[in-house]
Amino acid sequence: MIRLFVDEIRLPMRVCLVIFLCSFFTVSLSQVTNNSIEQKITLKLDDTMFNSTTANSSVQWSCVNKVLTDKCVIHHNDQWFDFSVVKKGTYYLNVYSQECRDKRGIQVIVIEGDPCKVVTYKILKCISKVRLEDVFIKLDSLKPGISYLVNIDGFLADQCNFGIQLSKTPLGLPLYAEKPDSVIAAGRQGDSIFYLAWHLRREKVDDIQSFHVYRTRGYSRSIIVDEQQIRRNAFGLSFQDYESIDTLHEEGDYKYFVYGIQKETRMPHLLVEKGVRYEKKLPNVVRSTEVVLNLSYPEKMSFQILIYDLKTDAMLRSSKHEFESLKDKKFKIDLKEFLDKGVNQFLILASNDKQALEFYFTMTSKGFVQN
Repeated sequence: MIRLFVDEIRLPMRVCLVIFLCSFFTVSLSQVTNNSIEQKITLKLDDTMFNSTTANSSVQWSCVNKVLTDKCVIHHNDQWFDFSVVKKGTYYLNVYSQECRDKRGIQVIVIEGDPCKVVTYKILKCISKVRLEDVFIKLDSLKPGISYLVNIDGFLADQCNFGIQLSKTPLGLPLYAEKPDSVIAAGRQGDSIFYLAWHLRREKVDDIQSFHVYRTRGYSRSIIVDEQQIRRNAFGLSFQDYESIDTLHEEGDYKYFVYGIQKETRMPHLLVEKGVRYEKKLPNVVRSTEVVLNLSYPEKMSFQILIYDLKTDAMLRSSKHEFESLKDKKFKIDLKEFLDKGVNQFLILASNDKQALEFYFTMTSKGFVQN
């Protein structure tokens, strides 16, 4: 019963190589059948999840209204679905089990209009990045008898396996992070064990059927670490106090999120957000304050180094250089002045006119760890 939730990436996306899961290779060997709008796949209400992939897809430019979509997405490898509803109301696009080569995710556009008649398009939803957790996209006031188009693309050409479903019931987490509700919560750490407790007002607990507790670390997707049903006493009254216990195995900064699942709608609402930093107790060691960037530019090429505080997004230092392979191939940066001010998580950009390389570092009890 373990799955998670992640803060939005606030700075340029991480540049990295990720090994595919074997199942991803199997699914993405060929182009999907709904690569063109003529072969769009119809999503039937409350049908089982439909599995697809953005790998090897192309863009049918004649059926894209770039004037409308360029404000929120850049097309790379899209595909098409459609759906309609019988009754006016609120429905949900549930997106689940994203497995992406670059860990970036998919982007989603929901359109009212005639297929390929781009002048008729009206954008209902344009979502530049769907985070990797199982999430739902709320669709308000859909009209009966109208065929809506759904365009799915890989964010920055990412190749993603995913599942999609049209439903009257939301599954997973809200698309966007919420502010936690006014719930009393307390966290207590004992070595590698984290205890999280929360208290709900009587009027709030009576509307909830269960709790889902999620944990996130760094840039990884959130996982659910606990599920609990509302407990009742001998008189049928709901308990107002609950707790969850979790074991941490790796050093780092963690966040916990407690969602209350509503009785009738099954809608999740964020009740608690709590952070904890876990460091294993080790003998004192001398930690280097330097980090090393592996760079490779043509000789004498100009490049810039930008250092950010990853927690606040604040730029700490900017400097310009000309690449000299003998001394710059292993480019060293001393971060002591920022460590002394309490900064322990860094994003360093090495940028030239063509690209920006991203390097993430966290200071731990053992020294710098590159994320």
